[in-house]
Amino acid sequence: MGAHTDSTVLKRVLFLPCLLAPVAFLATPGFAQEQSFVGGQFDLDWQQFSFPVTTVGTPSDAQQRLTAFGTEARLSAGMPLSKQPDAFTFSWTGTWFDLSGHSSSTSAITNNPFVISAGSPSSGNINLEALTDGSGAAATSDVSFVDSAGAPAAIYSSAFSPTGPNSVSQYAVSPTALGAAFAAVVTNGSTPGAAAYGGYADNNGLLFGGVNESDPGTIHSWRFVRVTGYTQSVWLSKPLSADDSFAIKIGATYLNSRERFGSGVTFDLNNGGAGTAIPPIGVAESGSFDTESGGPMLGLQARLRPQAPFFIETSATTGISYFGAKSTTHHSFILPAVGSIDVPGGTQHDNGMMGLAGLDVSFVFPLKQQIELRLLGGVHASLWAPRPTSTGIDRTTSLRYNLGVSLAARF
Repeated sequence: MGAHTDSTVLKRVLFLPCLLAPVAFLATPGFAQEQSFVGGQFDLDWQQFSFPVTTVGTPSDAQQRLTAFGTEARLSAGMPLSKQPDAFTFSWTGTWFDLSGHSSSTSAITNNPFVISAGSPSSGNINLEALTDGSGAAATSDVSFVDSAGAPAAIYSSAFSPTGPNSVSQYAVSPTALGAAFAAVVTNGSTPGAAAYGGYADNNGLLFGGVNESDPGTIHSWRFVRVTGYTQSVWLSKPLSADDSFAIKIGATYLNSRERFGSGVTFDLNNGGAGTAIPPIGVAESGSFDTESGGPMLGLQARLRPQAPFFIETSATTGISYFGAKSTTHHSFILPAVGSIDVPGGTQHDNGMMGLAGLDVSFVFPLKQQIELRLLGGVHASLWAPRPTSTGIDRTTSLRYNLGVSLAARF
């Protein structure tokens, strides 16, 4: 069965209890209304997300982590199913979350030489040289390739700066039917220093590299992630003690998550060279990762009543969840004169089982006889959960933390 079919079945199975909840309430005779509740909660959440990012290291597509922060809003309601003191209580909880993270840095190009590749680059050659000696600095960049439409491009660029206050910077771009080739050289007789860069790209892939001799350029790196989604959970709980200090609960949960991520590197290759200013060159990657999951849950709840104007409530949950996931990625090569050359990526699907576990601790302050204020914190783990990589979808374990405040009314 395909991932899209699994997703459809998953929605039907997990939303059915939610749709039948009002029927269960209305069909239950004589529930105790004063024990019903409705509540709202606002959380501050944070979580580390791993995803593929473009770097000048090896490999050029590396898996890195980024911490995202955001908010989560929660609405819950429930009521007992009979008048008995040890009656089962049916409850529903829905949440909506929005987390995002961003980081950036600027540094000298320390990888020498470096190569960035993406997709399946078309056939071509890149020959780069950067030399310095007592006579000065020299650099050459020789780039040629044939794009996927059969259109050729070739560039040869060279420069020499004698020892002393002499410098050169120059570049060239040769467009083709479906892509372009690029070459740039920088020489400086004062240092002396030299650097050569070259690359090409079309809809098959991109290849870009550089070499320098005591004259590295500057690289600006950035990455971001944003995750939005919602959850729905239904629970059936039953007290295990007469004073309601302990309770057990069983239920089911559903998660729908939409993630967008991206990364990139922008090169400043001039490094003070005189001549034609070389516009910034960029390589970017963007992607999406969508997941749906759902399954049964089991939980234990305990209430501690110290000699204080509050009581402490802890809740531990565990369960398994069946998931369906889809990951898409694509790259862009940003060149002067031609703009952005897009390299389409692949779309990967995966489905399977993952584990869920959580622990929440609340300090509950009764404000009035029927109103409760809660200050709470928790940690929730996704075990062997799917995550996007440069080659597909892998499994990992992640933790989400939250601090929040809630108000609940009992009637």
